[in-house]
Amino acid sequence: MTFESYFADHLRVRWQRLRLYHFPGSVLTDYRILKNYVKTYAGETR
Repeated sequence: MTFESYFADHLRVRWQRLRLYHFPGSVLTDYRILKNYVKTYAGETR
């Protein structure tokens, strides 16, 4: 399994889990989840 496919699977599972606790179907919620995840991931790699 390549890093890209692992990262995509991890992001998909996390996204689905987070959406259960927020408002499903909201584009703003999706954007906020993705933005926060990217910010967190970028902070971990520094």
